[in-house]
Order: sequence, then C-alpha cells, then structure tokens
Amino acid sequence: MTPGPRERDCNIRLVHRFTHECWNRGNLALVPELVAENCQHHDRVFPTMAPGPASLQRLIERVHRAFPDVTFTILEATPEDDRVRVHWSATANQAAEFLGIPVKGKSASITGTSLYRIEGAKIVENRMKWDVMSLMAQLMGAVVARPAKERRRRTG
Repeated sequence: MTPGPRERDCNIRLVHRFTHECWNRGNLALVPELVAENCQHHDRVFPTMAPGPASLQRLIERVHRAFPDVTFTILEATPEDDRVRVHWSATANQAAEFLGIPVKGKSASITGTSLYRIEGAKIVENRMKWDVMSLMAQLMGAVVARPAKERRRRTG
C-alpha cells in the first residue's frame, strides 16, 4: 500500500530526527527506537555492516570518535512511496584516525545521498552514497584534480 501524505510527512520527520539526534548529537540510545532490528545497510565504504541498529550504532560511534563535531545538514528530503531520498552535506574536524588516515588537524566537507526505506515508523533499509575520495583528499591535504571534461570547459 502506498503511503498517504500524512505517512510521507511522518517518514520525513523520522529521517530528520534520525539525522539530528543520532548522527549530529551522537545519541546512540535512540538508534534502536528509529531503526528496525532487521534493517539492511548498504554503503560501499562499509560493505560488511551487519543488519540492525547495533551495527549502525558502532558506525556512528566510530565517526564521532574521529569527528566529534560532525554536523550533517539535510539539503533536501524527498518522499518516494515508502522511501525518503535525502541529499545532505557534512562538515567536521578530524580528531582521531579514520579509514587509516592519521590526524593532521584537517577539516572536511562532503556531500552525499541517502535513501531510507521506512516501515512501521522505523528505518528498515538505508542506502548511502557519499564521496569518500573527496574526504580522504581533504584529510590528507591532497589536491584533487578536476576531471578532464571540466578542465576543458574552463579553458576552452
């Protein structure tokens, strides 16, 4: 059954609450309230995440250990049947090792898209797509070359 306007609004509020309370504030105790026990996680950067809220709690804890001031901003949240597509940005200052990158006192800003599937007022599936290469380059202080197509556009 396709959710009505009320359910879609509830789904958007759930995603906003999850982002603000769990990701931004690091409220790990709230994760099981918002995430189903069988929730499937899909993230190319963390492909071995086990189903359920405990796995997500560990990831949030790991991110907060490396970036205590991480802040996710929802740029756009769009309901799609039982899903909510979220375009977001995140900023943070690195305070501990992350993905093998030692602390160099760098800050970073990335963007991404998450697709949350919601059933019974809980997240039952999430698909994350974000620019890990940009994050790594910023933390290591590397210069990222623009694609050749973009360079041609600017010079030609």
